[in-house]
Amino acid sequence: MIFFTHHFILKNFIFFSFLFLICGQISTAQPQIDWIVQENLSPYGTYGKSVSTNPDGSVYVSGGFIGPNHGNDSMSQGGYLIKYNSAGNLIWQKMLYTRNVGDIGVLNAADSHGNVFIGRKYSNNLQFGDSMYYGSGMFFFKYNSAGNLMFSKGFPYAQALKIRIDRNDNIFIAGYLNTDYTSLYDGNILNTSSFLAKYDNGGNLLWVKDFFFPFGDYGSSDLFIDSHHNIYSAGTFTGTKQITSSVSIT
Repeated sequence: MIFFTHHFILKNFIFFSFLFLICGQISTAQPQIDWIVQENLSPYGTYGKSVSTNPDGSVYVSGGFIGPNHGNDSMSQGGYLIKYNSAGNLIWQKMLYTRNVGDIGVLNAADSHGNVFIGRKYSNNLQFGDSMYYGSGMFFFKYNSAGNLMFSKGFPYAQALKIRIDRNDNIFIAGYLNTDYTSLYDGNILNTSSFLAKYDNGGNLLWVKDFFFPFGDYGSSDLFIDSHHNIYSAGTFTGTKQITSSVSIT
């Protein structure tokens, strides 16, 4: 099975997000589209950012929306997380609201037990359910398969760029610090602009490494964890070729 997310622009420049499933086997036969789901969460734009699957065949899709979607509340932009079953039927939906000029483009990754972890960035406060984070920064949440919030974390000045899960259900976050001075990330002082953090499944920080160059936020950054727990990262940087105090690019 191959899952795709895509977005397109209509003539009136309204963005929609849709998800479609292609089912096929390893053969010369052409795969067939099994189902398509379209979401339009705002009249001013909705797009898909991230997709992951569960062992039971259900699907998590997340992304952002632009424009009012919260009645008269000024928290009018933000992101979403939606769970579909294997037939493409909506199971539950979570919304996050902010005052961003733009959207927060929610990332997601699911573990082997059907839990899903989301993260990204926000500015000018973030509302989720009955809770609120003030200011600007990064959010990192865990939901179980029933849609219950298991933990929520927020970090000032930071943003998550990629989220990956290894075979032991540990979570890795590649991120960037939006500050030119020393920052405190989850109780750790970081002196550089980028970081790679590892969490256990309960959201406890195991370690964090910082880097002098930022992981690119232009679609080129990525993370991969192999079967031996080695971590690979690709991204962009500008300026110095120094990665850490002892490692540089030659």
